[in-house]
Amino acid sequence: MAYLLDADVLISAKNLHYGFDFCPAFWDWLIAKHEAGMVFSVEKVGDELLAIEDRLAEWASARGPGFFRVPTDADFPSLTSVRRWAEAQDYRPTAIETFLQGGDYYLVGQALSGGHTVVTHEKPAATQRAIKIPNACMGVGVKCVTTFQMLHRTGAVRSWRHTMTQTTEAAFESAIEAHLLDNGYVAIGGGGFDRDRAIFPQTVLGFIRETQPPEWAKLEAQLGAQTNEQVLADLCQRMDDQGALATLRHGFKCYGRTLRIAYFKAAHELNPELEARYAANVVGVTRQLRFSPRSEQSLDVVLSVNGVPVATLELKNPFTGQTALDARRQYQQDRDPREPIFVFKRRTLVHFAVDTESVLMTTRLAGSSTRFLPFDKGCDGGAGNPPDPHGRSYRTAYLWEEVLERGSLLDLLARFLHLQSEEPSAGVREGLAPRMKDKRDEQGRRAKAESLIFPRYHQLQ
Repeated sequence: MAYLLDADVLISAKNLHYGFDFCPAFWDWLIAKHEAGMVFSVEKVGDELLAIEDRLAEWASARGPGFFRVPTDADFPSLTSVRRWAEAQDYRPTAIETFLQGGDYYLVGQALSGGHTVVTHEKPAATQRAIKIPNACMGVGVKCVTTFQMLHRTGAVRSWRHTMTQTTEAAFESAIEAHLLDNGYVAIGGGGFDRDRAIFPQTVLGFIRETQPPEWAKLEAQLGAQTNEQVLADLCQRMDDQGALATLRHGFKCYGRTLRIAYFKAAHELNPELEARYAANVVGVTRQLRFSPRSEQSLDVVLSVNGVPVATLELKNPFTGQTALDARRQYQQDRDPREPIFVFKRRTLVHFAVDTESVLMTTRLAGSSTRFLPFDKGCDGGAGNPPDPHGRSYRTAYLWEEVLERGSLLDLLARFLHLQSEEPSAGVREGLAPRMKDKRDEQGRRAKAESLIFPRYHQLQ
Protein backbone atom coordinates (compact mmCIF):
# COMPACT_ATOMS: atom_id res chain seq x y z
CA MET A 1 0.00 0.00 0.00
CA ALA A 2 1.20 3.50 -0.89
CA TYR A 3 -0.07 7.07 -0.51
CA LEU A 4 -1.21 8.90 -3.66
CA LEU A 5 -1.04 12.69 -3.34
CA ASP A 6 -3.67 15.12 -4.63
CA ALA A 7 -2.40 18.21 -6.47
CA ASP A 8 -3.65 20.50 -3.71
CA VAL A 9 -1.53 18.66 -1.14
CA LEU A 10 1.62 19.70 -2.97
CA ILE A 11 0.39 23.19 -3.88
CA SER A 12 -0.67 23.93 -0.29
CA ALA A 13 2.63 22.55 1.00
CA LYS A 14 4.56 24.98 -1.20
CA ASN A 15 2.37 27.98 -0.34
CA LEU A 16 1.91 27.40 3.40
CA HIS A 17 4.03 25.76 6.09
CA TYR A 18 6.31 23.58 3.93
CA GLY A 19 7.76 26.14 1.51
CA PHE A 20 10.89 25.11 -0.38
CA ASP A 21 12.88 28.01 1.03
CA PHE A 22 12.56 27.24 4.73
CA CYS A 23 11.17 23.70 4.98
CA PRO A 24 13.22 21.65 2.50
CA ALA A 25 13.15 18.63 4.83
CA PHE A 26 9.47 18.03 3.97
CA TRP A 27 10.32 17.69 0.28
CA ASP A 28 13.34 15.53 1.06
CA TRP A 29 11.04 13.29 3.09
CA LEU A 30 8.63 12.95 0.14
CA ILE A 31 11.49 11.90 -2.13
CA ALA A 32 12.83 9.42 0.43
CA LYS A 33 9.42 7.86 0.97
CA HIS A 34 8.84 7.68 -2.79
CA GLU A 35 12.12 5.82 -3.20
CA ALA A 36 10.94 3.46 -0.45
CA GLY A 37 7.75 2.80 -2.45
CA MET A 38 5.43 4.64 -0.04
CA VAL A 39 4.56 7.98 -1.71
CA PHE A 40 3.42 8.66 -5.29
CA SER A 41 0.95 10.67 -7.29
CA VAL A 42 -0.58 10.23 -10.76
CA GLU A 43 0.28 11.56 -14.20
CA LYS A 44 -2.73 13.87 -14.35
CA VAL A 45 -1.66 15.57 -11.11
CA GLY A 46 1.84 16.03 -12.52
CA ASP A 47 0.35 17.66 -15.64
CA GLU A 48 -1.58 20.12 -13.43
CA LEU A 49 1.58 21.08 -11.55
CA LEU A 50 3.69 21.49 -14.69
CA ALA A 51 1.12 23.90 -16.13
CA ILE A 52 1.72 26.37 -13.26
CA GLU A 53 5.38 27.01 -14.25
CA ASP A 54 6.77 27.78 -10.82
CA ARG A 55 9.25 26.18 -8.44
CA LEU A 56 6.81 23.37 -7.70
CA ALA A 57 6.62 22.67 -11.43
CA GLU A 58 10.42 22.37 -11.48
CA TRP A 59 10.25 19.94 -8.57
CA ALA A 60 7.53 17.90 -10.31
CA SER A 61 9.48 17.85 -13.58
CA ALA A 62 12.52 16.47 -11.77
CA ARG A 63 10.41 13.63 -10.29
CA GLY A 64 9.11 12.43 -13.68
CA PRO A 65 6.84 9.44 -14.37
CA GLY A 66 8.38 7.44 -11.56
CA PHE A 67 6.65 9.68 -9.04
CA PHE A 68 3.62 10.64 -11.15
CA ARG A 69 2.31 7.23 -12.19
CA VAL A 70 1.03 6.72 -15.72
CA PRO A 71 -2.20 4.64 -15.87
CA THR A 72 -1.75 1.12 -17.23
CA ASP A 73 -4.13 -1.44 -18.68
CA ALA A 74 -4.46 -2.93 -15.20
CA ASP A 75 -5.94 0.37 -13.94
CA PHE A 76 -8.77 0.65 -16.49
CA PRO A 77 -11.25 -1.72 -14.75
CA SER A 78 -10.97 0.39 -11.58
CA LEU A 79 -11.26 3.63 -13.56
CA THR A 80 -14.41 2.22 -15.13
CA SER A 81 -15.80 1.44 -11.67
CA VAL A 82 -15.18 5.02 -10.53
CA ARG A 83 -16.83 6.40 -13.67
CA ARG A 84 -19.92 4.21 -13.21
CA TRP A 85 -20.18 5.27 -9.58
CA ALA A 86 -20.09 8.95 -10.54
CA GLU A 87 -22.69 8.54 -13.27
CA ALA A 88 -24.98 6.65 -10.90
CA GLN A 89 -25.07 9.50 -8.38
CA ASP A 90 -27.27 12.56 -8.45
CA TYR A 91 -24.52 14.91 -9.65
CA ARG A 92 -25.11 17.48 -12.37
CA PRO A 93 -23.81 16.48 -15.83
CA THR A 94 -21.24 19.32 -15.74
CA ALA A 95 -19.92 18.06 -12.38
CA ILE A 96 -19.51 14.54 -13.76
CA GLU A 97 -17.81 15.81 -16.93
CA THR A 98 -15.38 17.97 -14.95
CA PHE A 99 -14.53 15.11 -12.62
CA LEU A 100 -13.88 12.59 -15.42
CA GLN A 101 -11.61 15.02 -17.29
CA GLY A 102 -9.45 15.96 -14.29
CA GLY A 103 -6.79 14.42 -12.11
CA ASP A 104 -9.17 13.56 -9.26
CA TYR A 105 -10.78 10.79 -11.35
CA TYR A 106 -7.43 9.15 -12.08
CA LEU A 107 -6.24 9.65 -8.50
CA VAL A 108 -9.21 7.74 -7.08
CA GLY A 109 -9.22 5.14 -9.89
CA GLN A 110 -5.52 4.33 -9.63
CA ALA A 111 -5.76 4.22 -5.82
CA LEU A 112 -8.60 1.71 -6.15
CA SER A 113 -6.59 -0.36 -8.62
CA GLY A 114 -3.50 -0.61 -6.41
CA GLY A 115 -5.15 -0.66 -2.98
CA HIS A 116 -3.58 2.69 -2.12
CA THR A 117 -4.65 5.56 0.15
CA VAL A 118 -5.49 8.98 -1.29
CA VAL A 119 -4.02 12.06 0.45
CA THR A 120 -6.07 15.25 0.05
CA HIS A 121 -7.13 18.36 1.94
CA GLU A 122 -10.60 18.31 0.37
CA LYS A 123 -13.61 17.78 2.63
CA PRO A 124 -16.66 15.66 1.73
CA ALA A 125 -19.59 17.80 0.63
CA ALA A 126 -23.28 17.12 0.00
CA THR A 127 -23.57 19.03 -3.27
CA GLN A 128 -24.62 18.22 -6.81
CA ARG A 129 -22.30 20.83 -8.32
CA ALA A 130 -18.94 19.10 -7.77
CA ILE A 131 -17.58 15.64 -7.01
CA LYS A 132 -15.23 15.89 -4.08
CA ILE A 133 -12.37 13.43 -3.73
CA PRO A 134 -13.49 12.16 -0.27
CA ASN A 135 -17.01 11.47 -1.62
CA ALA A 136 -15.61 9.49 -4.54
CA CYS A 137 -13.25 7.58 -2.25
CA MET A 138 -16.07 6.63 0.10
CA GLY A 139 -18.24 5.68 -2.87
CA VAL A 140 -15.79 3.09 -4.23
CA GLY A 141 -14.14 2.00 -0.98
CA VAL A 142 -10.79 3.83 -1.13
CA LYS A 143 -9.12 5.12 2.05
CA CYS A 144 -8.63 8.88 2.23
CA VAL A 145 -6.46 10.91 4.67
CA THR A 146 -4.99 14.41 5.05
CA THR A 147 -1.29 15.32 4.81
CA PHE A 148 -1.05 15.55 8.60
CA GLN A 149 -2.63 12.11 9.07
CA MET A 150 -0.16 10.65 6.56
CA LEU A 151 2.78 12.21 8.43
CA HIS A 152 1.59 10.89 11.77
CA ARG A 153 0.78 7.41 10.47
CA THR A 154 4.19 7.01 8.89
CA GLY A 155 5.94 8.18 12.07
CA ALA A 156 7.39 11.21 10.29
CA VAL A 157 6.52 13.70 13.02
CA ARG A 158 8.15 11.60 15.76
CA SER A 159 11.24 10.66 13.79
CA TRP A 160 12.16 14.04 12.40
CA ARG A 161 10.75 16.57 14.86
CA HIS A 162 14.22 17.56 16.18
CA THR A 163 15.79 17.51 12.72
CA MET A 164 12.88 19.47 11.27
CA THR A 165 13.12 22.08 14.02
CA GLN A 166 16.79 22.64 13.27
CA THR A 167 16.43 22.36 9.49
CA THR A 168 13.39 24.57 9.06
CA GLU A 169 14.71 27.31 11.34
CA ALA A 170 18.11 27.16 9.63
CA ALA A 171 16.40 27.41 6.24
CA PHE A 172 14.35 30.35 7.55
CA GLU A 173 17.61 32.01 8.63
CA SER A 174 19.10 31.26 5.22
CA ALA A 175 16.20 32.88 3.38
CA ILE A 176 16.60 36.05 5.45
CA GLU A 177 20.38 36.10 5.19
CA ALA A 178 20.32 35.51 1.42
CA HIS A 179 18.03 38.49 0.85
CA LEU A 180 20.09 40.79 3.08
CA LEU A 181 23.35 39.77 1.42
CA ASP A 182 21.83 40.38 -2.01
CA ASN A 183 20.85 43.88 -0.93
CA GLY A 184 23.90 45.51 0.59
CA TYR A 185 24.57 43.59 3.80
CA VAL A 186 27.91 41.91 4.55
CA ALA A 187 28.23 38.50 6.23
CA ILE A 188 30.24 38.82 9.45
CA GLY A 189 31.44 35.67 11.16
CA GLY A 190 30.68 35.22 14.82
CA GLY A 191 34.21 34.09 15.58
CA GLY A 192 35.45 37.67 15.61
CA PHE A 193 32.89 38.86 18.16
CA ASP A 194 34.29 40.22 21.43
CA ARG A 195 31.80 38.82 23.94
CA ASP A 196 32.95 41.03 26.83
CA ARG A 197 32.76 44.27 24.88
CA ALA A 198 29.85 43.09 22.68
CA ILE A 199 31.33 44.46 19.44
CA PHE A 200 33.08 43.16 16.34
CA PRO A 201 36.44 44.90 16.96
CA GLN A 202 38.07 44.29 13.58
CA THR A 203 35.02 45.65 11.75
CA VAL A 204 35.00 48.72 13.99
CA LEU A 205 38.69 49.43 13.43
CA GLY A 206 38.54 48.75 9.70
CA PHE A 207 35.65 51.19 9.24
CA ILE A 208 37.37 54.00 11.14
CA ARG A 209 40.70 53.50 9.34
CA GLU A 210 39.01 53.48 5.92
CA THR A 211 36.69 56.45 6.38
CA GLN A 212 38.84 58.73 8.58
CA PRO A 213 42.49 58.23 7.56
CA PRO A 214 43.75 61.68 8.73
CA GLU A 215 42.37 61.23 12.25
CA TRP A 216 43.64 57.68 12.39
CA ALA A 217 47.12 58.69 11.25
CA LYS A 218 47.34 61.35 13.95
CA LEU A 219 46.19 58.94 16.65
CA GLU A 220 48.64 56.31 15.45
CA ALA A 221 51.47 58.83 15.54
CA GLN A 222 50.52 59.65 19.11
CA LEU A 223 49.62 56.21 20.46
CA GLY A 224 51.61 53.85 18.30
CA ALA A 225 50.89 50.17 18.99
CA GLN A 226 48.24 51.12 21.55
CA THR A 227 46.01 52.82 18.97
CA ASN A 228 43.64 49.92 18.36
CA GLU A 229 43.11 49.19 22.03
CA GLN A 230 42.61 52.86 22.94
CA VAL A 231 40.06 53.44 20.17
CA LEU A 232 38.05 50.39 21.19
CA ALA A 233 38.20 51.32 24.89
CA ASP A 234 37.01 54.88 24.23
CA LEU A 235 34.24 53.68 21.90
CA CYS A 236 32.90 51.20 24.45
CA GLN A 237 33.15 53.74 27.26
CA ARG A 238 31.13 56.21 25.21
CA MET A 239 28.45 53.61 24.41
CA ASP A 240 28.29 52.51 28.05
CA ASP A 241 27.85 56.11 29.19
CA GLN A 242 25.68 57.63 26.46
CA GLY A 243 24.28 54.62 24.61
CA ALA A 244 24.89 53.08 21.22
CA LEU A 245 22.31 55.27 19.46
CA ALA A 246 23.93 58.54 20.53
CA THR A 247 27.37 57.16 19.66
CA LEU A 248 26.29 56.04 16.21
CA ARG A 249 24.80 59.47 15.56
CA HIS A 250 27.46 61.72 17.05
CA GLY A 251 30.66 59.70 17.31
CA PHE A 252 33.07 59.57 20.25
CA LYS A 253 36.26 61.20 21.46
CA CYS A 254 39.64 59.50 21.47
CA TYR A 255 42.55 61.56 22.79
CA GLY A 256 40.76 64.76 21.85
CA ARG A 257 39.83 63.68 18.33
CA THR A 258 36.28 62.95 17.26
CA LEU A 259 35.84 59.64 15.50
CA ARG A 260 32.64 58.60 13.74
CA ILE A 261 31.31 55.07 13.97
CA ALA A 262 28.63 55.58 11.29
CA TYR A 263 27.74 57.99 8.51
CA PHE A 264 24.14 58.64 7.61
CA LYS A 265 22.63 59.79 4.36
CA ALA A 266 23.11 63.46 3.62
CA ALA A 267 20.08 65.71 3.19
CA HIS A 268 21.16 66.19 -0.42
CA GLU A 269 23.44 64.21 -2.69
CA LEU A 270 25.68 67.05 -3.78
CA ASN A 271 28.58 66.13 -1.53
CA PRO A 272 30.55 63.23 -3.03
CA GLU A 273 32.68 62.82 0.09
CA LEU A 274 29.63 62.34 2.35
CA GLU A 275 28.08 59.96 -0.17
CA ALA A 276 31.26 57.91 -0.26
CA ARG A 277 31.36 57.71 3.54
CA TYR A 278 27.69 56.69 3.65
CA ALA A 279 28.38 53.95 1.12
CA ALA A 280 31.30 52.74 3.26
CA ASN A 281 29.02 51.75 6.17
CA VAL A 282 29.42 48.04 6.88
CA VAL A 283 25.93 46.78 7.67
CA GLY A 284 26.47 43.22 8.80
CA VAL A 285 24.43 40.06 9.36
CA THR A 286 25.65 37.29 11.65
CA ARG A 287 23.93 33.96 12.16
CA GLN A 288 24.02 31.93 15.36
CA LEU A 289 26.12 34.45 17.25
CA ARG A 290 27.54 33.12 20.51
CA PHE A 291 27.23 36.30 22.51
CA SER A 292 27.84 35.50 26.17
CA PRO A 293 31.14 35.61 28.08
CA ARG A 294 29.67 33.01 30.46
CA SER A 295 27.93 30.47 28.20
CA GLU A 296 27.63 29.15 24.66
CA GLN A 297 24.11 30.47 24.07
CA SER A 298 23.54 31.86 20.59
CA LEU A 299 21.21 34.30 18.84
CA ASP A 300 19.64 33.26 15.54
CA VAL A 301 20.42 36.52 13.70
CA VAL A 302 22.27 39.67 14.75
CA LEU A 303 22.47 42.82 12.64
CA SER A 304 25.30 45.27 13.15
CA VAL A 305 26.50 48.63 11.83
CA ASN A 306 30.25 49.00 11.47
CA GLY A 307 30.85 46.38 14.13
CA VAL A 308 28.26 47.62 16.65
CA PRO A 309 25.35 45.17 17.12
CA VAL A 310 22.03 47.00 16.82
CA ALA A 311 19.28 44.39 16.36
CA THR A 312 18.61 40.73 17.19
CA LEU A 313 16.11 38.26 15.74
CA GLU A 314 14.91 34.98 17.21
CA LEU A 315 13.19 32.90 14.52
CA LYS A 316 10.54 30.18 14.82
CA ASN A 317 8.61 28.12 12.30
CA PRO A 318 4.99 27.10 13.05
CA PHE A 319 5.57 23.78 11.30
CA THR A 320 7.84 22.75 14.18
CA GLY A 321 5.13 23.66 16.67
CA GLN A 322 6.79 26.93 17.67
CA THR A 323 5.74 30.50 16.88
CA ALA A 324 6.79 34.06 17.62
CA LEU A 325 5.27 33.59 21.08
CA ASP A 326 7.92 30.96 21.78
CA ALA A 327 10.60 33.38 20.58
CA ARG A 328 9.15 35.98 22.94
CA ARG A 329 9.30 33.47 25.78
CA GLN A 330 12.91 32.72 24.85
CA TYR A 331 13.83 36.39 25.17
CA GLN A 332 12.00 36.63 28.49
CA GLN A 333 13.33 33.45 30.09
CA ASP A 334 16.65 32.60 28.42
CA ARG A 335 18.18 35.98 27.58
CA ASP A 336 19.81 37.64 30.58
CA PRO A 337 19.40 41.43 30.20
CA ARG A 338 22.68 41.88 32.07
CA GLU A 339 24.66 40.31 29.23
CA PRO A 340 26.83 43.01 27.56
CA ILE A 341 24.99 42.68 24.24
CA PHE A 342 21.57 43.16 25.90
CA VAL A 343 22.15 45.93 28.46
CA PHE A 344 19.55 48.58 27.70
CA LYS A 345 20.65 51.16 25.09
CA ARG A 346 24.36 50.28 25.36
CA ARG A 347 24.51 47.89 22.39
CA THR A 348 21.53 46.23 20.69
CA LEU A 349 18.57 48.57 20.38
CA VAL A 350 15.70 46.36 19.22
CA HIS A 351 14.78 42.69 19.43
CA PHE A 352 12.36 40.86 17.12
CA ALA A 353 10.50 37.61 17.80
CA VAL A 354 9.66 36.31 14.33
CA ASP A 355 7.83 33.43 12.70
CA THR A 356 6.42 33.02 9.20
CA GLU A 357 3.10 34.62 10.16
CA SER A 358 3.82 37.28 12.77
CA VAL A 359 6.43 39.61 14.34
CA LEU A 360 6.76 40.91 17.90
CA MET A 361 9.19 43.63 18.99
CA THR A 362 10.75 45.10 22.11
CA THR A 363 13.49 47.64 22.78
CA ARG A 364 14.31 46.57 26.32
CA LEU A 365 14.92 43.11 27.72
CA ALA A 366 13.93 42.80 31.37
CA GLY A 367 13.51 39.09 32.02
CA SER A 368 9.94 37.98 32.62
CA SER A 369 8.86 41.64 32.72
CA THR A 370 9.89 42.22 29.10
CA ARG A 371 6.99 43.68 27.14
CA PHE A 372 6.64 42.98 23.46
CA LEU A 373 4.53 44.91 20.99
CA PRO A 374 3.06 43.48 17.79
CA PHE A 375 5.00 44.53 14.71
CA ASP A 376 2.54 43.28 12.08
CA LYS A 377 1.24 45.13 9.03
CA GLY A 378 -2.41 44.40 9.81
CA CYS A 379 -4.81 42.46 7.63
CA ASP A 380 -8.28 43.51 6.42
CA GLY A 381 -8.55 46.14 9.12
CA GLY A 382 -7.50 43.74 11.87
CA ALA A 383 -4.41 42.17 13.38
CA GLY A 384 -1.94 39.88 11.66
CA ASN A 385 -0.40 40.06 8.21
CA PRO A 386 -1.84 39.68 4.70
CA PRO A 387 -0.70 36.86 2.40
CA ASP A 388 2.65 37.43 0.79
CA PRO A 389 2.10 39.45 -2.42
CA HIS A 390 4.52 37.20 -4.29
CA GLY A 391 2.78 34.00 -3.23
CA ARG A 392 5.60 32.83 -0.96
CA SER A 393 4.98 30.68 2.09
CA TYR A 394 5.67 33.39 4.69
CA ARG A 395 3.89 36.64 5.50
CA THR A 396 6.64 38.42 7.39
CA ALA A 397 9.14 39.15 4.60
CA TYR A 398 8.36 42.88 5.00
CA LEU A 399 10.53 42.82 8.13
CA TRP A 400 13.79 41.99 6.36
CA GLU A 401 12.86 43.25 2.89
CA GLU A 402 11.52 46.65 3.97
CA VAL A 403 12.09 47.57 7.63
CA LEU A 404 15.57 46.08 7.97
CA GLU A 405 16.65 46.82 4.41
CA ARG A 406 20.12 48.41 4.49
CA GLY A 407 19.03 51.97 3.74
CA SER A 408 15.95 51.68 5.94
CA LEU A 409 17.92 50.43 8.95
CA LEU A 410 20.42 53.28 8.63
CA ASP A 411 17.57 55.76 8.29
CA LEU A 412 15.87 54.35 11.39
CA LEU A 413 19.07 54.80 13.36
CA ALA A 414 19.59 58.31 12.02
CA ARG A 415 16.08 59.73 12.41
CA PHE A 416 13.37 57.49 13.83
CA LEU A 417 14.62 55.81 17.00
CA HIS A 418 14.11 58.03 20.02
CA LEU A 419 15.41 57.73 23.56
CA GLN A 420 12.73 59.16 25.83
CA SER A 421 13.55 60.29 29.37
CA GLU A 422 10.91 60.85 32.04
CA GLU A 423 10.75 61.29 35.76
CA PRO A 424 9.98 57.91 37.35
CA SER A 425 6.68 59.16 38.71
CA ALA A 426 5.53 59.84 35.19
CA GLY A 427 6.08 56.20 34.24
CA VAL A 428 7.02 54.85 30.90
CA ARG A 429 4.89 54.60 27.80
CA GLU A 430 2.88 51.39 28.00
CA GLY A 431 4.37 48.42 26.21
CA LEU A 432 7.81 49.87 25.57
CA ALA A 433 9.66 49.01 28.74
CA PRO A 434 9.01 48.06 32.38
CA ARG A 435 8.34 50.88 34.82
CA MET A 436 11.58 52.07 36.39
CA LYS A 437 11.79 52.18 40.17
CA ASP A 438 12.60 55.39 42.01
CA LYS A 439 16.39 55.12 41.92
CA ARG A 440 18.99 57.73 42.74
CA ASP A 441 22.52 58.23 41.50
CA GLU A 442 25.69 58.60 43.57
CA GLN A 443 24.92 62.27 44.20
CA GLY A 444 21.42 61.45 45.46
CA ARG A 445 19.72 62.86 42.37
CA ARG A 446 16.62 61.06 41.17
CA ALA A 447 17.42 58.97 38.12
CA LYS A 448 15.25 59.43 35.10
CA ALA A 449 13.26 56.61 33.58
CA GLU A 450 14.34 55.95 30.01
CA SER A 451 12.58 54.13 27.20
CA LEU A 452 13.70 53.61 23.63
CA ILE A 453 10.97 54.14 21.07
CA PHE A 454 11.11 52.13 17.86
CA PRO A 455 8.33 53.08 15.43
CA ARG A 456 5.58 50.57 14.68
CA TYR A 457 5.31 49.30 11.12
CA HIS A 458 2.45 51.61 10.11
CA GLN A 459 4.37 54.62 11.45
CA LEU A 460 7.13 53.97 8.91
CA GLN A 461 4.84 54.22 5.90
